[in-house]
Amino acid sequence: MDSETISRHVARNPGKEEGYVKIMAGLAREIHEISDLYYFRTDDEEKLAEIKEKASIIGYARLIRKLRKKGMPTEKDGEKIKHCMDKIKELTGKWNTLDVS
Repeated sequence: MDSETISRHVARNPGKEEGYVKIMAGLAREIHEISDLYYFRTDDEEKLAEIKEKASIIGYARLIRKLRKKGMPTEKDGEKIKHCMDKIKELTGKWNTLDVS
């Protein structure tokens, strides 16, 4: 399992790292944070937070697409879609572009 797979899981499932990668949660978070430092070539906490928020916009949009692709959303799916839409509105109000350079 590569660090990117671990990072994606840690980001999507906070608190559930141990069951997935068979390592302690703190270590999984540390691997995720270190991989971000190397991948984005910065240790600037504000820049990393910006990148994560911008990436979240894409993640929320992908989740909506996944939920809608199944057909008519269930009530629970509808709640998830509404949550995603609310987060997208919040974050796009904060950022004018998804550029992270």
